[in-house]
Amino acid sequence: AQRPNGDGRELPPVAAAVFEAMPSRGRAPLGALCSRAPASPRECLAALGLLVSRGLVEQDGSGWRLVEAVRKAARATSGPPAP
Repeated sequence: AQRPNGDGRELPPVAAAVFEAMPSRGRAPLGALCSRAPASPRECLAALGLLVSRGLVEQDGSGWRLVEAVRKAARATSGPPAP
């Protein structure tokens, strides 16, 4: 996922890393996000709390995913691959 922009609020470094570790489709378990960020489980959960409060991610069963509006924006900006 790409960092959100346009709201004028920067994400702290760990939250930005966790956001960028989110898959654009599907969900990721906490352990996978911690590995990709990289961040400790405590740091990752704090970052996810901030991302939830900003309306960027949501918990889905045993994992975390981008909210629908963010997923749609990610798909719209990705476009087809270059030739």
